[in-house]
Amino acid sequence: MADSQTKWHVPPEEDRHQRTFMQWPVNRRVHRDRVFLEMTQQTIADIANAIAEFEPVIMLAAGEDHAGARAKLSASVDLWDIPTEDLWCRDAGPIFVTDGAGKLAVTHIHFNGWGEKQVNRRDNQIAGRVAERLGLELIPSGLRGEGGGVEHDGHGLLMAA
Repeated sequence: MADSQTKWHVPPEEDRHQRTFMQWPVNRRVHRDRVFLEMTQQTIADIANAIAEFEPVIMLAAGEDHAGARAKLSASVDLWDIPTEDLWCRDAGPIFVTDGAGKLAVTHIHFNGWGEKQVNRRDNQIAGRVAERLGLELIPSGLRGEGGGVEHDGHGLLMAA
């Protein structure tokens, strides 16, 4: 549990960060058309490969999906065995917070598949699994929805859609 005296904040998006996290799309209930799924995976790989030229990229994917992902990803992209369904890491993934003294933790908006409209059995566990893998505390936000529905400037202004 978080120390109630700790003042956590989410840094502004333009601040330097250590790496980019992405999700590998695989679920056929989400991506019913095989050709479209393959095109989507290639597009995600292209984006990850481009980013990896400038900073580390972690691609989250179930272990059984690593061979297919690795065939499209450059060797510079790290694969972590964290199962996914869809590609929206901004919505389902971790939100890193800092205490201003260098301590990091993870929080998240409990992903609900856009109001339970989409399968999210794996995606709603991603933030917790990333926190566990990194050995960071997971701080519940108490919010349900998707991370992309909340914008902030890192200085106290918050907008929710």
